[in-house]
Amino acid sequence: MSASRAAFVRTTGELLIETFEDGMDWEDFIEVIPKVQFEVTMAIAMGVIHTQDKKAIICEVLFHIIDSTDGWGPDSIIDPVLKACISAFLIGDTNGD
Repeated sequence: MSASRAAFVRTTGELLIETFEDGMDWEDFIEVIPKVQFEVTMAIAMGVIHTQDKKAIICEVLFHIIDSTDGWGPDSIIDPVLKACISAFLIGDTNGD
């Protein structure tokens, strides 16, 4: 991942986490997905990031959010499950890659 893409992923993820006044809960995750999609679409349209693989960068931002927040269970179990679900849902990748 390029440095500018990594910075976009990190910055966007952190800003979205901060939008939740009481902290990011897993119940908020459904609200985050369309916000991430919007931010990535706008960044591509404005030339902030250059990628043909929009779904992959959306996943990267969502993965950053998952890694940066604590859920309702052990991160070592919950995080890989959530990432696999996102990968399967957004890009049809059932391996979580």
